[in-house]
Amino acid sequence: MSESSEIILHNNTGQELKVAGQQPLQHGLNIKITEKDKSPATPKATLRKIVTALGTAKAIAESGYTRDVWANTRRDQRGDIWAIGRVPDEKNSWRQPVPHLEDSPGGPNEPIDRYYDRNKLKRLFDLYIPQWEKLTKHMALFVKGVNGKDEKTEIEDNGLRLWTNDKYEVALWKQGHLTGYHFMVSPIGELKNFFQRQWQTVMESPGEIANQTMVQKYILATTEATAVVMAIENLLMQANVITAPGEIHNSGNWAKGLQIEDQGGALSLDYLRSSSSNPGEYSPQRKAEKRRHARLSEKAAADREKNDFGTNMHIHGYFPPEASQVNLPAFSRPEAVEKRDAALKIGDAEEAQKYEEIISQWDRIKPLTAEQIDRAASAIGAGKINRWLTDYCQGDLIPKSI
Repeated sequence: MSESSEIILHNNTGQELKVAGQQPLQHGLNIKITEKDKSPATPKATLRKIVTALGTAKAIAESGYTRDVWANTRRDQRGDIWAIGRVPDEKNSWRQPVPHLEDSPGGPNEPIDRYYDRNKLKRLFDLYIPQWEKLTKHMALFVKGVNGKDEKTEIEDNGLRLWTNDKYEVALWKQGHLTGYHFMVSPIGELKNFFQRQWQTVMESPGEIANQTMVQKYILATTEATAVVMAIENLLMQANVITAPGEIHNSGNWAKGLQIEDQGGALSLDYLRSSSSNPGEYSPQRKAEKRRHARLSEKAAADREKNDFGTNMHIHGYFPPEASQVNLPAFSRPEAVEKRDAALKIGDAEEAQKYEEIISQWDRIKPLTAEQIDRAASAIGAGKINRWLTDYCQGDLIPKSI
C-alpha cells in the first residue's frame, strides 16, 4: 500500500472507518466514520455514526495499540463524523482543540506506519466495531418520551438555561467560545454524578452479552444529548438564526483533570508516554494503565474516571451566525493568561506572544446581544425541541425493517 493511498481500518460490516484528515498523525489518529450503503443523511443515520464514533474513540484512547490517551468526537460542518486521538507526548495535541479537518481523499499526508502498526489497528477495529453495531441495533432513544420544558433561567458563567428534561439541560452562553451561538447540553441528576467520558461503558453480565440485550446507559445518554444539539441546530436554521450548519463537539480539551504535571497539573502520565520506538509496541505497564477504564462495574468505572481524569461529559454546539468556519481558541482565557504570565516571568517573549494571540482571539469574540438571545430562544422554544426529537429521533435507532 502506498503512502498516498486511503487507509481503511474497518469495512467488514455496515460502516467504514478510514484514516483521513490533514491533521498530522503525529498528533493522533484521525478516523472518519461513514455508512457503506450511503443511506440518506437522516438524523438517525447521523446518530448511528455517532455511536460508532464513540466506540472508535474508546478504542483509540484505551487500546494498548495506540499512542493516544484521549479522543475527541465531532460532527463537522459538512456533516462528517470523526473520532480524533490526542497524544500526551505531543504538546500541539494534548488538551488542544483539533483544527478544522479537511478530508484527504488520497489518504493522510504522512505514512501511518511511522506512528502506528496498521495491521494491529485493523485487527482491533474489525474485532471491536461489530460489537458497537450490535449495540446500536438494541438502542432506542427517548423511550419514555422527550418530556422537555422550555425556560429562560440565568445560570453561572454568564449563561442561560433554555430547556431541560429529566436527563439533560440546554445552556446558551452569552459570550461563548466563538462569535455566534455556543450551546451546551449536559447531563443532570444521576447521570451527572458518574458520567466522565463520552464513550464511558459499564460491564455487561454474561446473560446480557448472550442475549445481546445490554443497552449501555452512558452511550445512550451521549447519543440522546447529541440529538438535542442536532435539534437546536435544525431549529436555528429553520428560523434563519443561522444560515449554515455549525459543529458538534465532545472533547474535554480544557478539562483541568487532563492537565499533566509538566503543564502545572496533577495528572501523571508516566506509564502512558510512548516507551518504544516501534509503532504499536508499548510496555505492559502502559497497556495496563490505558485499559484500567475499559471493563468495570458502573460505580468502579465512575470512581476511576473521576479520580484519574476529572472530566465531565457534555456536548458543545458551535453555530456561527453566518456560513463561516468554526475556529476555537487553543486555551481557555484564564489558562492563556496564566501561561503568558509564566512565560514573561522567565523571559520567554516568543512563548508569551503565542498566548497573547490567544488572549486577543478571546477579546475579538463578541457577546450575544439581547436581540440575538431572544431570537435563539424563540427559535427553539414553544415545545419545538420536543417535537423535533419526537419526529426525527425517538424510537429505535435502527428501524426494525433495516
